[in-house]
Amino acid sequence: VMGKVKAWVMDMEEEFFDYVTEDDLTNAETFQEFVAVAKNKIPLSGSFMTTSDIEYTASTIWNDFWQNYI
Repeated sequence: VMGKVKAWVMDMEEEFFDYVTEDDLTNAETFQEFVAVAKNKIPLSGSFMTTSDIEYTASTIWNDFWQNYI
């Protein structure tokens, strides 16, 4: 079961980065701004990601990136 969950999360992150760039991450001044950019870039039709998936993935990526700077 853990293998399937990990694969699912990795698939979401991969799709997320098909649309959202590292520049989007580093140029966002707040997490809310980063999520808004992601929601605007990732199409809800044609993507397997829901709005909640986008928010979850953005949160994981934001925290992983910025934890190195705090």
